Amino acid sequence: MGTGLQKLADERGATLSMVLHAALAVLLRKLGGGDDVTIGSSIAGRTDEALADLIGFFVNTQVLRVDLSGDPSFAGLLAQVRNKALAAYEHQDVQFDALVEAINPERSAAYQPLFQVMLGLQNYERPDFRLPGLEVEAERNALSTAKVDLFFNVVADGSGALRGDISYATQLFDRETVEAVAARFARVLEQVVADPDVCVGDVDVLGADERRRLLVEVNDTAEPTLELVEAVRGRVRAAPEALAVIGEEESLTYRELEARSNRLAHWLVGRGVRAESRVAVCLPRTVNLVVTLLAVLKAGGAYVPIDPDHPRSRIDYILEHADPVLVLDADTLAGADWAGCPDTAPEVVVRPENTQYVIYTSGSTGGRRG
Repeated sequence: MGTGLQKLADERGATLSMVLHAALAVLLRKLGGGDDVTIGSSIAGRTDEALADLIGFFVNTQVLRVDLSGDPSFAGLLAQVRNKALAAYEHQDVQFDALVEAINPERSAAYQPLFQVMLGLQNYERPDFRLPGLEVEAERNALSTAKVDLFFNVVADGSGALRGDISYATQLFDRETVEAVAARFARVLEQVVADPDVCVGDVDVLGADERRRLLVEVNDTAEPTLELVEAVRGRVRAAPEALAVIGEEESLTYRELEARSNRLAHWLVGRGVRAESRVAVCLPRTVNLVVTLLAVLKAGGAYVPIDPDHPRSRIDYILEHADPVLVLDADTLAGADWAGCPDTAPEVVVRPENTQYVIYTSGSTGGRRG
């Protein structure tokens, strides 16, 4: 892949580091980083030719801020990164501490002030390093402490191949998660090499197994259909004394809810409620509201919920258009003689295609949907 990335960089007048930065910005956006992404990177800090052969550590840290809004193409994003990187190179001698002081971001001891993700590219040949009169051997110094949340370290070995690793803050990530991030980074690089004009939003970071798990396995939520009346009856059989409805002044167990709604359902049947009959329910949110809605369904009707706190004109509008066979409000329920009705379910045939409720949308449209 390294050869393809270098070719892409050459064609766009960029460097391999710029391509990697742009691709990492795409990855971070895909992982939820938003459209405004900041990435830290190291820079040699040897702007003076006199420092070319001098042994010492002159490395400085620069911050690259990438704007991914508007779903740009990767080629367009790379051009943005190139321009910003070249501008940053002109100021690479600015001390990082001075930069932080000038920007004066909100500080915290828990994270670095300007970025939490860093990219490093090692593109020099260690085996060619020689010192007169000395035997030199390159030895990697393994770090046990993460300086930032995620550090992507990429090594170009001169043959066109790339290898790399990611160091991470163990308080935030585990090994499995970071391995998944690395695999997604590789997918981003493969796609932008294959099609530099691909839009950032079209870059896919999911592998085949992960895509199947998210789209098929996780969404396999099919369950047997169980309508409300039968669901309540099932709970009555399983746990009759468990609380079903909790109100400010009164609570009902499943056994009590079943009995009370059955009595009201018998009363509704006696008042002519049948399948497709609309019953307006204008009650406050109390125990009786749940009892009434369930009773209407047991009687075979379709309830039309009405908020009693709505303006009178709104309530009249709904009643006029719904044309219910009954209107159940607090006064009607209080005056109705349904306490002596049977507490067993009425023998009513309700089919799946029957309407169960009709609800009106907001006052802006006044339309109804059922």
